[in-house]
Amino acid sequence: YFATTSPGREIVTDGGHIQFSQIEYLKTTSTRGNWDPIFGIGGNLVFNWWYSNNGVRICLDGGYLANADVNDHGTHGIGNEFGADTENGQESTLWWHDVANVQGPCMGGVNA
Repeated sequence: YFATTSPGREIVTDGGHIQFSQIEYLKTTSTRGNWDPIFGIGGNLVFNWWYSNNGVRICLDGGYLANADVNDHGTHGIGNEFGADTENGQESTLWWHDVANVQGPCMGGVNA
């Protein structure tokens, strides 16, 4: 899943995120219901979600997933790139960050 970004935009689970007990190796539910313990939302696991000249390596579809042609810096997760040819696997040298809290579009300015 991580080797290619094109076509990318892959939803790789069905029925929610994957959460296992380290001890029992059984699927469990977090104390906040069926919410992912890292992202704090529900949804399926998504890899290589590129949109316009932006992208995120790992996120959940329970948050905001920008359409392919939308340049709004709105999809957040782990491994974020802004202002890059992410559809073709290129990285940004100016605007990138490892982790972003899930929120709506935030093009420029301060995110609420």
